[in-house]
Amino acid sequence: MSASQNLLAVEIKEAKRNFGNVTALAGVSLEIRAGEFFSLLGPSGCGKTTLLRIIAGLDALNGGTLKIGGVAAAEIPAHQRPVNTVFQSYALFPHLTVGDNIAFGLRMKKIAPAQIKERVAQAMSLVKISDLAARFPGEISGGQKQRVALARALINEPQVLLLDEPLGALDLKLRKELQVELLQLQRRLGTTFICVTHDQEEALVMSHRVAVMNAGRIEQLDSPKNLYEHPRTRFVAQFLGSCNLIAGNVTAINADALVVATPFGVLGAGRRNSSRPLTMGGAVTFAVRPEKLTLLAARLADQPNVIPVRVEDVIYNGAETQYRLRCGDHTLSAVVLNASHTNGGFKPGEEIFAHLAAEALVLLDD
Repeated sequence: MSASQNLLAVEIKEAKRNFGNVTALAGVSLEIRAGEFFSLLGPSGCGKTTLLRIIAGLDALNGGTLKIGGVAAAEIPAHQRPVNTVFQSYALFPHLTVGDNIAFGLRMKKIAPAQIKERVAQAMSLVKISDLAARFPGEISGGQKQRVALARALINEPQVLLLDEPLGALDLKLRKELQVELLQLQRRLGTTFICVTHDQEEALVMSHRVAVMNAGRIEQLDSPKNLYEHPRTRFVAQFLGSCNLIAGNVTAINADALVVATPFGVLGAGRRNSSRPLTMGGAVTFAVRPEKLTLLAARLADQPNVIPVRVEDVIYNGAETQYRLRCGDHTLSAVVLNASHTNGGFKPGEEIFAHLAAEALVLLDD
């Protein structure tokens, strides 16, 4: 982020929005810094698009406040707000060329033709479509249309660029390419980007920070790394990638660690990042990512947190192999990279061991 990162591009306090008896936003508060790439992540119906539409001026609050660039914005009409929106559908004018689509907003503002020509050329160069100016939307690909939509929004030099599922209509390979391009573009411009997505990888790759939303509330707001490595709730742990949940009861507590009796055996773990109170005998839940499990052909003497498991399924997935493991009536998932020095090539039916390192067990708040 730029030197302006301590300034607030958007400030929302206790935002509420209802549609009849349905609560879309239940008192959401957040601050988005100037120059930040911020993502709203969550499943359909969680409230993320409603929040974006409220920032854009396309929907209204039932309660709470909204500031954009430090200015109260709830009563400012959409066309007067210092924001622009890029939609999943692109919303290009089919009867206008690419160049005219990009220039449309400037012409509506009565900008001088020479200045429009210069700014259109700059915007097209920025998103790498300089050779498409004379084509019509029906003559270009989906990825090119998305670049046109970006150029059309950026040419107006908004304080905040809103992205509503911007890559959702593209195929997987192109989505991955444009994720990196969007990331690089935002870093070069320093413009505040706010992106709505249900794609976990998209949010993790592009964002400085991510707000994970569920049922009209923010479950957790953090950096991508902290969200993935240290989820606070079951919802966040399971929504952001694959995750094993292990429930148990506390049998010992000290300053920075605890011991828990689980269906997989007694496990020792740390207490980092958890705010929940702990009591002897109290119920707790750990999250552990499949790639954090280490599979062993034999157990090392006195090695803690090692459990016997039977391989049920093996799924080859190119760069990695996924294992479904059984321990009594319970199952675990493990992922191993397909490198000869790490992947033992275990087969279904084999009796092996899984090591759950103490630092891999994340104590959840719920």
